[in-house]
Amino acid sequence: MTIAALAAESLHGQPAPLFELRSSAGFTARISAAGGRLVTLAYPDGTDVVVGPEKLDDFTGPDLYAGALCGRVANRISHAAFMLDGTRHHLLVNRGDLQLHGGPDGFHNRVWACDVRGDSLLLTLASPAGDQGYPGALHVTATYALTGSTLSCVMEATTDAPTIVNLTNHVYWNLAGGGPVGEHTLQMDADRYCVAEAALVTGELRDCAGSAFDFRSARKLNEAFAAVPEGIDHNFCLTGERGRLRLAGVLEHPASGRRMELSTSECGLQIYTANHFGEGSHGKNAKLPGRHHAIAMEPQAWPDAPNRAGFPSIVLRPGEVYTHGMEWKFS
Repeated sequence: MTIAALAAESLHGQPAPLFELRSSAGFTARISAAGGRLVTLAYPDGTDVVVGPEKLDDFTGPDLYAGALCGRVANRISHAAFMLDGTRHHLLVNRGDLQLHGGPDGFHNRVWACDVRGDSLLLTLASPAGDQGYPGALHVTATYALTGSTLSCVMEATTDAPTIVNLTNHVYWNLAGGGPVGEHTLQMDADRYCVAEAALVTGELRDCAGSAFDFRSARKLNEAFAAVPEGIDHNFCLTGERGRLRLAGVLEHPASGRRMELSTSECGLQIYTANHFGEGSHGKNAKLPGRHHAIAMEPQAWPDAPNRAGFPSIVLRPGEVYTHGMEWKFS
């Protein structure tokens, strides 16, 4: 694998370099220091399967999280507050009365420090105590590597005081390179999903079996859209042992033969079918993505975990190391 630094853009007046990773198998990934974003994943034939803006200035509005590392806590925290060790912590609000993806100035909106370490790209970020309302100073790293046809990202975090952490990557995929994703097939090792109410936060779990959200066997997304025309924005509860890297989902575009296998060490997978794409969205090569023209597969813990009894914990304490590994294997 080779890594090259490309021309830097600017975020909040800070230079945000772009790095290109090339594998011996002919795959190319581009990662920006702005938000730790994966902005490109190109097959050897040049087909880029990452959907999102081309210019850093366009990562705003509906494209705010495209490709970015999200934290401190990905997904939603109800009423932007949680209890930890008897203390109620109030967070900054950025979606109704919720906090979404770490707040208005979450990790997606920061310039990460970047360092090439042999065959990997190391990104680091310091989040001070009180950042977006969270307790404890957090030190975060994300290590990207592209080996053959597999892109990996390992995220780690440590804290000096008890806090909560749930990191993910919010990349949008389209294995056709563009257009609607309804003919893509999706399969996941998930037997339950979190019911999504109006605010998309609930503690209720339901069995996938027999529902529009049953992807235990590969199904076309169009089959789900027929039952839920508004699209999918739900957390799926993965089977298998949390903390162990394992295959979680497979996305395939039969017409092109392109396939992506997603592995994670986390317990959940948020599926979002770009339901908001349309006016105001930005794409590459002057192509404007429309509704359901991409799918985000975000490995993470379950949403609103600190406020839901029985959900897997996302508490991190001093002396512990939060670790979340994920891999995308392309064929």
